[in-house]
Amino acid sequence: MSNRFEGKVALVVGGAGGIGKEIVLGLLKEGAKVAVGDMDVVRLNAMKEELGMNFTGTQTNVTKPEDQEILVNNTIKRFGKIDLAFNVAGGSRMGLIDEGSIEDWEWTVDLCLKGTYLGMKYQIEAMRKKGSGSIVNISSENAIAPMWADSAYSAAKNAVITLTQTAVLENAKHNIRCNAILPGLIDTKMTQSWTVVPEIDKAFRDKIPMHRAGKPEEIAKAALFLASDDASYVSGTTLLVDGGWAAAGYPDISQMLEKDCSLWEV
Repeated sequence: MSNRFEGKVALVVGGAGGIGKEIVLGLLKEGAKVAVGDMDVVRLNAMKEELGMNFTGTQTNVTKPEDQEILVNNTIKRFGKIDLAFNVAGGSRMGLIDEGSIEDWEWTVDLCLKGTYLGMKYQIEAMRKKGSGSIVNISSENAIAPMWADSAYSAAKNAVITLTQTAVLENAKHNIRCNAILPGLIDTKMTQSWTVVPEIDKAFRDKIPMHRAGKPEEIAKAALFLASDDASYVSGTTLLVDGGWAAAGYPDISQMLEKDCSLWEV
């Protein structure tokens, strides 16, 4: 087993489920001490019981600056520093541009974009003080392949790419690297409400050259690479982890979604 993160302290925002939890488990296996911020206090408490002394969790609403600041401060208080940060939290409330509610648009953009910005704001401040760091943001394939009725999510995830690249320009002199991952279709709670619909599942898999959804641990492995010293000269990149999906294009599932509006909140 590799010990790439021996002596490192990592912060995972949105780390209590799906991709985030796999990042946490991977970090712990490779020697890191890990702090997690997440809204789901039940999952956080379960992780504390499961993962032991090298783990700590703080209930965090990523859209609130005070919560993000407290999370960073709690991490430093517990483990002394922050070397690595992963901004994973995201979700979508879908709607057509002309018909969708402004409240759903704001909820999605705040969670995906504002949450990432606020995380980076306080993470970078802590990393500058110690003179180095590495940040990995989870964007989405939707950033480059927008989907019908999901403008807020696609726009926010595209903006995460630009936010990541701007952070590189501002922080390279402080020895802080920033990168983004664009996951394709990944088998998580967020996507399972769609993939249980046979027509939608087939539409996606027919478009993906590898003909399957990715696993959360496959995103985690890519994230750990970008965060590690193995990627010491990688900064400002956007890494597609999608089974070749970008090469094939996004499936048209608009007719299926029009039939069932319950699928619009993921």
